[in-house]
Amino acid sequence: MKRRIASVAVRPPAEHVAAGPSALCLTTTVRLMAITYTLDRERQRMFTRAEGHLTLADLLEHLRVEEVDRAVGYAELFDARGATTDVVADGIRRLVERTRELQAAGRVIGPTAIVADHDVVYGMARMYAILSEFVHAPVEVFRDVQPALEWLDSVAPQVVG
Repeated sequence: MKRRIASVAVRPPAEHVAAGPSALCLTTTVRLMAITYTLDRERQRMFTRAEGHLTLADLLEHLRVEEVDRAVGYAELFDARGATTDVVADGIRRLVERTRELQAAGRVIGPTAIVADHDVVYGMARMYAILSEFVHAPVEVFRDVQPALEWLDSVAPQVVG
């Protein structure tokens, strides 16, 4: 199963903003999020691809959809090669807090291997990995996919049923 996360934002066109608050015309803008994923339920694996510019809202939405799809316990390869971000330390702390909330609700958090080649994304992912240790959520960060897959296999052998 492959899913693309999408959101809808309603905002007035620029010409109506200039016309003042009495302008009633609104347009709908559909923005496809930068995160897509495929679930392998048989092997309990999630393969996630993040592209473009990642925001905190994108990442929180990804966690929400994982929960809805009952996949937060799956081993996840989060491939963010080529992605950029504006997420800062407070955002990383919010992601870790969301993980803690999921655990408090009885959810088991599966291991996550993050692959990043952009230095800022890599650095924020490392911060997430370090802070995730405090909530016992296994996260590691890599520059290449193969070592990430090997790590996932070592901490969560594939289930074949």
